[in-house]
Amino acid sequence: MNAIVKSAPQVISDNVENEMTPNFAETCARMRKEARPTKNIPWCQQYINIGVFFDGTDNNRIRDEPLKSHTNIVKLFNAHKSADGKGWLKVPGHYRIYVPGLGTRFPENREWRETMEGKAFGKGGQARILFALLEVYNSVYNAFNSDAPLFNNKDIAAKLQQYTQDIDTGDPLRDAHAPRPDRRSWFDPLSKKLDTALREARTKRPLPQIPLISLSVFGFSRGATLARAFCYWFNDLLVKDKTFA
Repeated sequence: MNAIVKSAPQVISDNVENEMTPNFAETCARMRKEARPTKNIPWCQQYINIGVFFDGTDNNRIRDEPLKSHTNIVKLFNAHKSADGKGWLKVPGHYRIYVPGLGTRFPENREWRETMEGKAFGKGGQARILFALLEVYNSVYNAFNSDAPLFNNKDIAAKLQQYTQDIDTGDPLRDAHAPRPDRRSWFDPLSKKLDTALREARTKRPLPQIPLISLSVFGFSRGATLARAFCYWFNDLLVKDKTFA
């Protein structure tokens, strides 16, 4: 055996190889401490699985679930594994993001009550897409740094409000002759800032390795339209080799 055995078990059973070989958790702890790969020892890897669930117009999990009138989107969300799940649904590296339907309460965007503007005209749709994107960044960050999120609830609310002011409604103090920002021009500097933050965090904590990020997106009714738009937005975030950050 190449690794140094610092302490031997008091009782040696017939299964000596398993007793004397470091388990996976011990291997990962050693690699984090040394911050480099160890010869003949497997890499610590963490595959990330993220599920994003856009509910339909006038559908809301918090409102509908107690009445047993929730959609299949909510059922899928509840069945998705998650790092903060319960029982057998609690699995490291798995994350789920729920986005309430248009026209329903969405406190993250200061939509404190249901609105006809959302139900009839889709108001608040882009804010919901941005919310999901920011939560994806949070999920990836949490996979290797669970100490604190990249964005807390106040940070996300502030970003959504800024986007709504700049894009959805326009800033009344802006020069009327100045070009109005669109989604791409608004999000580009933010995405670069977020990518840099993720890379810097990865430099400090290079383990576990993240060889693959699996992103599954679901949508119902007008939520399906938001889900499709979300995929386009997310694709714009990927670099040329289709890697994230």
